[in-house]
Amino acid sequence: MGHNERIARAAYGAYHRDKTPHLPDDELTHVGPDTPGGEYFRCFWHPIALTTDVENTPLRLRILGEDLVLFRDLSGRLGLLELHCPHRGTSLEFGKLDETGIRCCYHGWHFDVDGTILETPTHSDDNSFKERTYHGAYPVHEYAGMVWAYMGPPETKPDFPIFDIYEKPGVTHTAYKFFWPCNWLQIRENGMDPLHAKYLHADAGQKFPPSMKVLPVLDFQESPLGILYISVRRIGEMLYLRQNEIFLPTADWVNGLEDAEGETVFDRRGGGTDFVVPIDDANSYFFMLLDVTRDQRDTGLNGLWDRDTSEEIALGLNASIPTSGQHGDRPYDQRQQSAGDWDACTSQGAIHGHGGENLGISDTGVVKFRNLIRREIDKVKNGQDPKGVYRNTNGQPIRTHAHNTVLRVPTGASPEADRKICEALYREFLTEVVEGDLQQELPVDEKWRIARSVVERITAD
Repeated sequence: MGHNERIARAAYGAYHRDKTPHLPDDELTHVGPDTPGGEYFRCFWHPIALTTDVENTPLRLRILGEDLVLFRDLSGRLGLLELHCPHRGTSLEFGKLDETGIRCCYHGWHFDVDGTILETPTHSDDNSFKERTYHGAYPVHEYAGMVWAYMGPPETKPDFPIFDIYEKPGVTHTAYKFFWPCNWLQIRENGMDPLHAKYLHADAGQKFPPSMKVLPVLDFQESPLGILYISVRRIGEMLYLRQNEIFLPTADWVNGLEDAEGETVFDRRGGGTDFVVPIDDANSYFFMLLDVTRDQRDTGLNGLWDRDTSEEIALGLNASIPTSGQHGDRPYDQRQQSAGDWDACTSQGAIHGHGGENLGISDTGVVKFRNLIRREIDKVKNGQDPKGVYRNTNGQPIRTHAHNTVLRVPTGASPEADRKICEALYREFLTEVVEGDLQQELPVDEKWRIARSVVERITAD
């Protein structure tokens, strides 16, 4: 009997299904040195640790398939060096912190944060080695409670990007780091799959408002920074537009959640960003930078933030997430009863092979994201900057395009007519946000003027 079909064609048909393992997509999943994906990742700044991870001892870590040591010397400077001493290979995780840099525990070789070899005590009669060589080092930057690294060519180092979403007045941040034993791509694709918010989260009884149980109208659009994933939900007389944005290569700004019981426009309160950073091909770090805001009420809006003054809302996007679905530390039976993102993604395997997938229209965002990354990898192959590399920003925040908007919009005469109204709403707002004046700094009365104008346009017929 043959085993030549990937999908079972009859009840109890597992025996006849072809079970040949599906090969991973090497171009998208491999991140080591000299791989297409690895060279792409090395064009960007990435968070590699929490600031609190770097204390009184060196921190061994692996990023993009490279073994490294991160430390703060006794004068407070951060250094990121290749892990093994160039003398005889001892790990610098056991190094001794110095006022200037770090010393190898084995023979006292001394390295500055930029890789300068300051002393080679065992070669004191021959200074030529330290004068003509350096130990491998990468630039680091500290921002928002995280340590970031750039691991690409030093001569093409881009600006460190600061997005306007991180610079909102009255907002502080809480940073988290979690280990996910799987490839970066399947984690990031989780964001390009908005329907999972209903099935994995809301329907499972997690702390999501009932509005998230409603199946939305979906779209996915490329943005100046990466890609937008857009959902519009009809909830009674309200339309709830939720527009999240991925900043290439792997940052995902996720808005807070609305209950759609009051109107609000270009509302960015209570959200957060997650970053997927490859450790190697089969493991990743998942960083979360969540907004914490307690003084942005009475803004002239009527979102969930204005009507719920609880501490849980003040803590922002799904305050329970860092202790629930983003790691595997919960009891196994609890994870089975209410699985989270960590469970859904890691259970696909260490490196998910795409050959066994059966994609539908709701997976459009996943396909678009894969194609976008391929295009950007090709740019790097051709010596071009990929999207998401920023130069000459002069420290100015970069404009982003995500928001929550809830508006009272008359229901269409039929389901199809109402769907067209939903589509018109997000298209009009997309134009206003990407090409128009609707942005974070705009006064609230101007935001309302634009919103009312949009509603008039889409209901004019």
